[in-house]
Amino acid sequence: GNFFIPDARCWWVKPSVKYLKTYLKDHPVDAIISTGPPHSMHLIALKLKEELGIPWIADFRDPWTEIDYYNVLHLSRWADRKQHKLEHDVLTKADKVVTVSWDSARSLGRTGNRNVRVILNGYDWAEEAQGQRIPLSEEFTITHVGIIGASRNVPQLWEVLSTLTNE
Repeated sequence: GNFFIPDARCWWVKPSVKYLKTYLKDHPVDAIISTGPPHSMHLIALKLKEELGIPWIADFRDPWTEIDYYNVLHLSRWADRKQHKLEHDVLTKADKVVTVSWDSARSLGRTGNRNVRVILNGYDWAEEAQGQRIPLSEEFTITHVGIIGASRNVPQLWEVLSTLTNE
């Protein structure tokens, strides 16, 4: 956490920017969309925006410094300040910021960008409005959209699922 800032993909930033600057001169685009994590992708897009002036949309699939495992990274003060500065730069310099939930939008708004848009993860309001619902089992339905890592593991969930499976 103290050496790979913002993440382990940080070594992609410089070569990607170099390659994409050349590529985009021959293959112009209307906008750049970066998605993260990994947040190094946002740093690539930030550099391209700064150097080429291309409009940029930063898509946050998960938070940056407010992600649930951030405190487990054991960052030094310097690394923590660097992470927050990079996050703030991305949030304030992107032309648009999108994220997956209203809570994430509020969090990103507090962190830097006051105009965050929400595109809900895996949910289409238009389909519901048209009555196109996914049929659910009357016995049991569970949905999770995301990752269940060590910091998000709920042992009771596995116990209950095991019990239900055995029944």
